[in-house]
Amino acid sequence: MIVGHQVEEFGSADDPTIRTDIVRLWKDFRTTGAIASTVRFNFGDGRPRELGYRLIADAAGRGRHRLTVWELATD
Repeated sequence: MIVGHQVEEFGSADDPTIRTDIVRLWKDFRTTGAIASTVRFNFGDGRPRELGYRLIADAAGRGRHRLTVWELATD
């Protein structure tokens, strides 16, 4: 259901800078070969969810990046 959608479509409405943040993070990734951060999403019913992630260039072979995602505990 998420294939073909842009990541910012799943962002929180409370985070109006998501597009700018994604552009900056992608630039950082291309420069350094790795990024790690957190991102807030909402469940379908509107409950917040925060995920941590790490993206490493060529970790699974040339042109095959490795993305690791985990859910962070919420209050």
